[in-house]
Amino acid sequence: IMHYHFRKIQRSNPCTEMTGFTRLLVSNNGQPDGLMHLMPTLLVPQLGFDKTRGFQVINRPWSLQEMFKLPGFAERVTEQYVYIAETDHLLLQDLPNRATPQLNVAFFFPYMSPVPEAQARVAKRYFSDHLAIQPVGPSPAIMHVDSLRKLAPLWYELSVELKHDREADAAFGWVLEMWGYSIAAAKVGLKHQEFRNFQVEPGGNSGGEQLRDFDTKYWVFHYTYQFEKIGRAHV
Repeated sequence: IMHYHFRKIQRSNPCTEMTGFTRLLVSNNGQPDGLMHLMPTLLVPQLGFDKTRGFQVINRPWSLQEMFKLPGFAERVTEQYVYIAETDHLLLQDLPNRATPQLNVAFFFPYMSPVPEAQARVAKRYFSDHLAIQPVGPSPAIMHVDSLRKLAPLWYELSVELKHDREADAAFGWVLEMWGYSIAAAKVGLKHQEFRNFQVEPGGNSGGEQLRDFDTKYWVFHYTYQFEKIGRAHV
């Protein structure tokens, strides 16, 4: 579905900055699946329980780190910039590139604040200037390939370390790997333009009024959340 909408939006604008599409597939022993013939795919063997502790999202930084080592990477990804997105991120319109070699573009996640006591206590242990850790994640995000190459190993290392840290695991919960990304970015000095309208997350804690904000322009629809208490009416 994601690939379909990417190609659909891409075809709608002859001047699009969106070029190639690569699916990064993490599977047991790097085995192919039944969708290989439908979209360009790179394969990476998934991590074991000793690294993930059952938190499979750690495979995201792992696979991006390993992607650079694959023989097909340089042939497939010839662009200077990459757009990183999850499979439930559907493009609503043509996506412009506003990243630079020094500045990534990422969505602002209001639930990733370094201010609450539990998060602050952990964040300070991993980066002393904890308020400088930006509330961003790796998806959706746009960045220079060299920035991703520099960021991915530390992002993976920190995600594993945070998962094995009981206090960090309790404080960061399901966004632990996103904290791994934002802390890694702070450590290597990568800044982000925090883009609030990058995506809409109906049902998520991303502003509350997004479903009623019909005049706002969004680029990505993130449908991970359930839809509840949405009334219908004839006008």
